[in-house]
Amino acid sequence: MTGGSQGLGEAIAIALAEAGSDVAVAVDKNVTGAEKVAERIRGMGRRAIAVKANVADKRDVTRMVERVMEEFGKVDILVNNAGTNRWMAAEEMTEELWDFVLGIDLKGVFLCSQAVGREMIKRKSGNIINISSIMGVVAQRLNKHGDAVPQVHYHSSKGGVIMFTRALALEWVKHNVRVNCISPGWFLTPIVEDFFRTHEEVYEADVLDRTPMKRPGKPVELGPVVVFLASDASSYMTGQNIIVDGGYTIW
Repeated sequence: MTGGSQGLGEAIAIALAEAGSDVAVAVDKNVTGAEKVAERIRGMGRRAIAVKANVADKRDVTRMVERVMEEFGKVDILVNNAGTNRWMAAEEMTEELWDFVLGIDLKGVFLCSQAVGREMIKRKSGNIINISSIMGVVAQRLNKHGDAVPQVHYHSSKGGVIMFTRALALEWVKHNVRVNCISPGWFLTPIVEDFFRTHEEVYEADVLDRTPMKRPGKPVELGPVVVFLASDASSYMTGQNIIVDGGYTIW
């Protein structure tokens, strides 16, 4: 899986290990965090490695897949979780920022799916799970006045991941490769906790006001959804987007 050094990625990696999977944790920056997650998984009696890779770089992705194949021999499940975001008003957004966010959040999903998918196609078996966001479905509010959070690049990338999931699922169903997506709402990861401390208006507008459950999710609440999609319990599902958001998108 990509982006597994902390937060939702760590919770997903642990949940998969608890369900019996060996796990390769791929990250670009927080290699120390990925090593700690891998060590924790090994302590559970499963095999685990940490791999450094920039998912927006095809050469890095190729090396990552080669390393994982060398260690495990095959990849049964790919979780595309790596992501990033930066706020900037659309009229001021630079081409470099647009490319940076889309490169990791959308291009990275394509590159990893392509590289791993080639091996899955050869074996006529595989399962790809993409982590999108409710921001691929609805626009996010900054405050109760309805002002938008300035992140058209992020919304675009996450919406793209959902449609990528559907299109790829249709292409690869003949190879017995399932492709599904999860769109989380607000989850209380360390990064989100820090964000809420400095953006109380977003917490008030988007969590307390717009989320029917009136709370953010806990990372451990997402892991089982990934396990469901990774298991035979979802064997008749492909091309789907499961929204896990405390009711945010009901409105």
